[in-house]
Amino acid sequence: MKKLIFALLLFACGAASGRGRGPVFTPADSPEIRFTGRAAKGPGGALSFDWSGSQFTFRFEGTRCAMRAADTGRNYYNVFVDGRHTGVAATSGADTTVVLAEGLERGPHTILVQKRTEGEQGRTTLRGVETDGALLPLPAPRTRHIEFIGDSHTDGFHDYAGLGNATYFTKNGLTVKDVVEKSFIELDGKKVTLAEALGTRQFGKVYILLGINEIGAYTAADWAAQYKSLLDLVREKQPDAVIFIQSIFHTTQKKSDSSYFKNEVINERNAAIAQLADGKTIFYLDLNPLFDDENGALRADYSGDGVHVRAPYYVQWRDHLYQFGVVK
Repeated sequence: MKKLIFALLLFACGAASGRGRGPVFTPADSPEIRFTGRAAKGPGGALSFDWSGSQFTFRFEGTRCAMRAADTGRNYYNVFVDGRHTGVAATSGADTTVVLAEGLERGPHTILVQKRTEGEQGRTTLRGVETDGALLPLPAPRTRHIEFIGDSHTDGFHDYAGLGNATYFTKNGLTVKDVVEKSFIELDGKKVTLAEALGTRQFGKVYILLGINEIGAYTAADWAAQYKSLLDLVREKQPDAVIFIQSIFHTTQKKSDSSYFKNEVINERNAAIAQLADGKTIFYLDLNPLFDDENGALRADYSGDGVHVRAPYYVQWRDHLYQFGVVK
């Protein structure tokens, strides 16, 4: 009997000890947490960011997880558990522990947290995540032999579409003429031309989006001739690649009416480059139906400046490209 009582006491103490263990804290810059977007590193492995669409993901073994964060304003985050949207989390003020999920079935879970509010709502500092079990390694990003060439539109796609391991040759303000003639790509510590950069490896697919920055210059025919030179260059350096010409995005009605970013001109340019596709190795992709309103202009609620879509909508662009040979 004494042995039985002693054994029961040992079991009870062990159970109580297990229940008393605190959460496991992992700093934000740890390799087990994958952050997508632009962020500044801070003390203790913290990451600070403000752009909408910024996101981080991690895997853990357990039933509950939270993020520890501070915020200069008040921001909201979509929370996904194992690929399913489960709710919205909010950050505000000084360091706070914000529950992301609890009451989960014990086992491995993948958590994705995506910022849904704009930068003017405040800057979030993510200290790290707390879990009631160990963090697990994330699957290695798949290697994609995909190349994107473009201006600030494609630069935003790089940051927020979740295809960070493709290759990007981008520059804000880039034009079709500049992409052929100028050295704008950083490679091995020096600036090189597109021709030099394309000569370093072979790609299966090349996606191009250019044209908004020179919308007020040239005729549609002259500009399309420049675009043809670009296609010839890409074909010379990438003889086996499938090339996708992506349409120039429309601007909002207000921007179109008040500036030279006129949708009528954009339509003319898009019609011109669509003629350069052969339907065999060069394809034209009309992206505008993704974000247009009923009048054929960029939806005003999708854009902050009338030209670019807000960060959360880049995933819609990415998902559209999945239909054209991009492997998830």
